[in-house]
Amino acid sequence: VEDIRRLVDRRFSMQNTHILDEALQRNKGVILVTAHWGAVEFIPWVLAMKGYPVSVILECQTPHLAKSLKKRAATFGADLISSADGQSVYGRALDSLQSNRLLMTECDEVDAWRKKKGRTIRLFDKTLFFDNTLDLMAQRSGAPVVGIFLKRVSPSRFTLICEPINNGRAANKTATRALHLWQKYVTKFPEQWYQWKKWAAMKVA
Repeated sequence: VEDIRRLVDRRFSMQNTHILDEALQRNKGVILVTAHWGAVEFIPWVLAMKGYPVSVILECQTPHLAKSLKKRAATFGADLISSADGQSVYGRALDSLQSNRLLMTECDEVDAWRKKKGRTIRLFDKTLFFDNTLDLMAQRSGAPVVGIFLKRVSPSRFTLICEPINNGRAANKTATRALHLWQKYVTKFPEQWYQWKKWAAMKVA
């Protein structure tokens, strides 16, 4: 953990953190939306090291790994939410928001998308499946939604970028706005996205 702390201090910068701070001031928590893009694995570390209360939804391949990660995360106030706990992931996510925490989720988790032929969206000049779970969570919680992407600027430099998606008052467009933001970053820096292997599964036949 101390090695990571030193790495974050030396090599990571943040842009537009006032967006996070203003969203947290509403005391409804903040939904953070990102994707498998850039140095996404460092986002929880960077936020936690900067003093933000972070909750992350994730699934581990083994119970041993889950236990180890939870123990390490607890040392700097992070909370890991997993179905391995035997509790509702959705319920725990809402509880996290009610505790005014940052809840991180990835909009391109295609394996978890609720796919329906009649529910699609136009992205990347293709028709993709559209999962509106983010709309439901934003509406239920009233939490602001912020896009967050960790750009690899160079092999040794990284920048965390925050962008507003929803201020908590227009939840029905949250998922659409989040996916358009994802499209923006993948279009500008396609080499930083590493879900291309699942691209076919995203497209409607």
